[in-house]
Amino acid sequence: MKIYKKIIIKFIIFYFFIVIFFAVLYTYFSNDFYYSFSNKEIIFDKNYSYIENYLENSIKSNFRNYYNSNYLVFFNNCSEDFLFDVNDLKIKETRINNKYLESDIFIVLKNSRNNLEYNAVITLKILEELSIKHEDNIYKQCKISTKSSNKILDGLDIEKIFRVKCLDKVLDVGIIIDEKINEKFNQYIINNDGNPSLNKNSFFYYIKFNFPRMFYLSMVTITTLGFGDIVPLTNTTRMLIGLESTIGVIILGWFANKSLKG
Repeated sequence: MKIYKKIIIKFIIFYFFIVIFFAVLYTYFSNDFYYSFSNKEIIFDKNYSYIENYLENSIKSNFRNYYNSNYLVFFNNCSEDFLFDVNDLKIKETRINNKYLESDIFIVLKNSRNNLEYNAVITLKILEELSIKHEDNIYKQCKISTKSSNKILDGLDIEKIFRVKCLDKVLDVGIIIDEKINEKFNQYIINNDGNPSLNKNSFFYYIKFNFPRMFYLSMVTITTLGFGDIVPLTNTTRMLIGLESTIGVIILGWFANKSLKG
């Protein structure tokens, strides 16, 4: 019984030594991994949901204020009509364009008459020169493009859906965003710009050189679970992952063999 306990203690000590050793190596090479579920991190998920909901409500509010209606009817060259109800507008997804510090907001436009859906994209830029500031409001201009091959969109002036009044002027493209959401939105883009040297609060700084995260990777690797949420990209990290998983199998086999003999 004492021999069996010694074997278990040695197994646990050696097992966790290997886990920690590889976790340190992974931390050093953390730039060589891809984090496939990075956009699901809880630390940024609340900001993401808040911004999405706020932008969606802002667009709807701007639309109602400008058109004094919830509806617009468009006609294309084929005399097919497109009935747009602003209540059918949904923000499908937001993505960060790291290169230009932009955020692409994918919006679903639903044709209320035939229940078909079409996609539009609003690209918001963080650059201050694209913002018109007045009192407590910031009127952030947007570039709008459509992403659909359906012919029904050919006759639509998609920009009209998002046109808003700005004092005595009209922004042909844009949505009114107040200063609070502007700060949150800009911070959201900065935190996800992928350049940790510029911002140590960025998400990419948070996930890289993070020992607890790499300790988790080491644990799921040595046990050969391999969830795939962190993926090696270089030959070096792939070799390390393969080596640790092989060592894990050998250690478990050694422990099983010793246990049976004991």
